[in-house]
Amino acid sequence: MKIIVDNRERKSGISEELSDLDVNFEFSQLELGDFILSDDCVVERKTISDFLSSLVDGRLFSQAKNLKDHFDKVLYILEGDISEIYYLRDISENAIISSILSLNLDYNIPIFHSEDIESTAKILKNLLRREYKKSEGNDSFRVGRKFWTVEDEQKYLVEGLPGVGPKLAMNLLKYFKSPKNIFLASSEELQKIEKIGKKKADKIKSVLDENNFN
Repeated sequence: MKIIVDNRERKSGISEELSDLDVNFEFSQLELGDFILSDDCVVERKTISDFLSSLVDGRLFSQAKNLKDHFDKVLYILEGDISEIYYLRDISENAIISSILSLNLDYNIPIFHSEDIESTAKILKNLLRREYKKSEGNDSFRVGRKFWTVEDEQKYLVEGLPGVGPKLAMNLLKYFKSPKNIFLASSEELQKIEKIGKKKADKIKSVLDENNFN
């Protein structure tokens, strides 16, 4: 299980916090949201200041609608000193309360409060665990796959071969240029790749060539 983290979060400190919690993640350029936990679940992280700014400029609800159009489960994390929410910007208390209620009730978007980036990472870890449990541990569960490129899909496909991890998959694709060429390669050709000996090459060919579904 893995969290897909938007590139804009690189400087937020979230990577260090997730690493400290032993959470697998990778950065990617996301079109929507800040963290994708599964094909169905996305998290938008907003500091108190970000939240208020998006309320003022009108982005808050258009963004919420866009997220709901693409994901079944959308969650907001409101990060920072919550006591600042009513005086950080010149916005009426009623407007702030109404916007939070609207997100919860009209858009069905729950809002979690986090004091800091450390708390945010802990929330994300627990959310990821819930999503993974709902997948019932299925190996075909691919986090954020709807946003994968063709290259991502090809790499995942090659990683499914016996004894092939992410680094070796990339080396195979760089050498053979496509999964098709890898699948058609002979055992001898596969052995031209570093870390692939005769035993591993023969195992790969056995998986690809044996006819067990008569």
